[in-house]
Amino acid sequence: PAEELLDSLPPTPLFSSLDRAALRLLIETVEVLHFAPGERILRQGASGNALYVLVEGSVTVWREGPPRVEIGRLEEGAFFGEIALLTKRVRSATVEALEECTVLEVSREVMGRLIEEHPAVLRVLLRFFRERLIDTLVDTHELFAPFAGPDRESLARRFSFIEVAKSTVLSVQGEPMDGLYVLLSGQAIAHREGGATTLLGPGDLFGETSLLTEEHAVATITTDEKCWCLRMPKGVFRETIMTHPHVLAVLADVSAQRRAARRAQLAGGSLDESRIPLL
Repeated sequence: PAEELLDSLPPTPLFSSLDRAALRLLIETVEVLHFAPGERILRQGASGNALYVLVEGSVTVWREGPPRVEIGRLEEGAFFGEIALLTKRVRSATVEALEECTVLEVSREVMGRLIEEHPAVLRVLLRFFRERLIDTLVDTHELFAPFAGPDRESLARRFSFIEVAKSTVLSVQGEPMDGLYVLLSGQAIAHREGGATTLLGPGDLFGETSLLTEEHAVATITTDEKCWCLRMPKGVFRETIMTHPHVLAVLADVSAQRRAARRAQLAGGSLDESRIPLL
């Protein structure tokens, strides 16, 4: 019954702007699901057409391997699944019940109506979306590997979080770069005049070669869909590589790999550039 579920619903930031009447209407439109310990709620790689609110119990979040790695646990009141919902891409992690769980499944259609009627819900959703994308990047990207705890957080704060519309040009071949970019979600295309076209995806970074060498961009990069990126302005980049030599080492290594790939291509080599951005 909606009223009984409403009384047992734990505080959740996602619904903090809704009054009791609005919550009751919402609960009447969502699916209430129950999971046994160890049962899978979301599967990494599956399509995502809903987000989930944890009403009772706790869950474990996994990054599938090999090796398979636990990347977090969520408790009552938490919500998950918003990344795939917002980006319309596949699930980025697997979520399993750690104990008996009750969750609300909120479909894309219901979420759309809720956001239209209560815009504050979208602000909460985007805030958590931003934090989780950055957390995932910090936990998995080689750029952050040498850092721990506060040092990682400090480095992440040097980037600004930006939303970029489809068909936006982020760099132009032959012109200066304005900063270092890390693609968090979505995809972009790097094109070099008279050269190869490379698809960029989540986790790819670009701009470091131009910033390190103080030369102009060697490729034009255009978003192929709506993207979310981290951007470190040119001035902050220079300060960062002076104070964080590990960052400089990682970027220099990536830049060297890309130069080697371009040389091999020009020499008629067969080196696969499909995952090596050209900038």
